[in-house]
Amino acid sequence: MLNIVTKSDNEIILTAPVLVPGEKDCDYNRGELPLTKEQVKNIASAYKDYGFVEKNHTILKDKKTVGEPIRSWITKSPMTLKGIDGEAREYPSGTWLATLKVTDPTTIQEVKNGVYTGVSVTAVEREVAEQLKASMKESSAKLIKDFDDPVGFAISLAKKPCVKSATFCRLNKEKDNMEEKDIVSVVKSKFGLTPKLSFLIFVF
Repeated sequence: MLNIVTKSDNEIILTAPVLVPGEKDCDYNRGELPLTKEQVKNIASAYKDYGFVEKNHTILKDKKTVGEPIRSWITKSPMTLKGIDGEAREYPSGTWLATLKVTDPTTIQEVKNGVYTGVSVTAVEREVAEQLKASMKESSAKLIKDFDDPVGFAISLAKKPCVKSATFCRLNKEKDNMEEKDIVSVVKSKFGLTPKLSFLIFVF
């Protein structure tokens, strides 16, 4: 689920759930386990140390980014968000949400054309993340459950998100110039949020 705000032809602002505690993802049949609230919080908290935004999980191979994060937060209360498909989805407290600014021209057009429907986390071991942050060396894909200390290394635009409910929200033309204090009221009015929601904000 992703809210899209078009600010100009040079950038587009996206907001979406990244990880949802307790939800099975596309690797569940391979043995991946649903993440706990604490695991989601730890992965999201570490993301601020890396902050890469990529697409199709290719950053470990091509070292290419398509934008940058604007904010990242963990929800403290359950909420309801309506997707671009019109379906309202329930999200538990402890859900990781992120707002991203995409600046790559090709990717901006792909988002507008509906090529990408949501986001998906690229998770690696913390030790590997530190090495990749400096060298961006290639690393083989693993399951989150196989990591001793997993961190959110990048948020990837995905054609089909691994977490099924991490899909885009509606497209609108409003500018994303709100102050942090306005987030709750805007989310409630624009995303169909219920009940009252408070956020833990990580500033990049």
